[in-house]
Amino acid sequence: MIFTMKISMDNNKNNSRSSRGSSNTKNAASMGTKISDVSVNKKTMQNDKKTAKNHDFRDPKRQNYRENSGNMNKKVSGKAPSDIFSKMKFILYGIIFAVVLLIVFILILSLIGANKVISPEKLLIQATPDNFDLIYDYVDITTENDDHIIGWWIPAQNYSGDEIKSDKTIIMSHAIASNREMIEISLMYLIKELSSNGYNVMTFDFLGSGTSIGKGNCLGSDNTKDLLVVTDYVKNIKNNENIAVLGWATGASAALGAIAQSDDIEAVIIDSCYTKIDRYLDVIIPMLTGLPQFPFNGIIKFLLPMLSGEKIGENDPISVISQIKNKDLLFISGSSDQITLPSESQTLYNMANTHNNTEFYNVDGAFHTFAFIEQEENYVSHVLNFLNKVFEKSIT
Repeated sequence: MIFTMKISMDNNKNNSRSSRGSSNTKNAASMGTKISDVSVNKKTMQNDKKTAKNHDFRDPKRQNYRENSGNMNKKVSGKAPSDIFSKMKFILYGIIFAVVLLIVFILILSLIGANKVISPEKLLIQATPDNFDLIYDYVDITTENDDHIIGWWIPAQNYSGDEIKSDKTIIMSHAIASNREMIEISLMYLIKELSSNGYNVMTFDFLGSGTSIGKGNCLGSDNTKDLLVVTDYVKNIKNNENIAVLGWATGASAALGAIAQSDDIEAVIIDSCYTKIDRYLDVIIPMLTGLPQFPFNGIIKFLLPMLSGEKIGENDPISVISQIKNKDLLFISGSSDQITLPSESQTLYNMANTHNNTEFYNVDGAFHTFAFIEQEENYVSHVLNFLNKVFEKSIT
């Protein structure tokens, strides 16, 4: 019995140990479960906090907007600077290219324009002296450079076409962009009046104009050289000692240059002459080229000396006229002339009056070089009275 009780007690002890072990095992298992649950719950709480932080409980749509704007900001902040820089660089290169192209275009037009000013487009001859019942000779003068100055020799003649023996000659010196016919002012009618009053007339094309063969500069000393060649022809080939020159605009400037250098020219008639060519160019460059004054006038005037080999203003009438002494000069201007102002003719007249015999004739209402058209009879009368006084004096 005692033995039985020990066994039962031992069994109880074992049972109690096993039960404690199992309970400990259960407790440990339950504690493990709780620990793992706690760790899971902590992660869940952290995720919930993040979600709650980014969540706008007032407006679900605003949550999406914030998320999208956040993504957009990331994209912009990552790519915008390089994209903007590339676009700006592209625009800058485009502007530079356009400016360079514009400058080149302006320079090309200016170069073409400068050549048009130096050697304007040649005008065709519309009529010959025989169309006005005038007898004439065709003249071809070879220069020292083998150029050819072409002109007409129209002897003094009556209205019936009979030649009148005369040793008095008037040389016509045409304006820029014109020719020996000067159809714009009906020059042949003036020539007919002069020839019928006992004057031979020599009219010609400057080199670079009309049908003359050779390169010329209508704005510089080349015109004066051509005029001196023609003067020599009249004196030595046509044996005329009494020579006068009638010139318009640039042709008038050439006439002043010629009489300053030659003793063979006794008198000049200066119609619509400028004092300084610089101002004259400002007006006629747009007329000759069809280009606006800005920016082309300045560029063309800059190019002219390089193309012509002559400095602008080097032979200005206001400078040349001081070299003329003991000559006869008639200055003609039109009151409505806006290209060469009447005040310019008046200035030249005043300067020449000191050492020469001078006259001044202002034609009311006449435009540039159009004095003869405006007052034909008065114009012819003034010119003939002036020439008659000059050559009567030379004869005596």
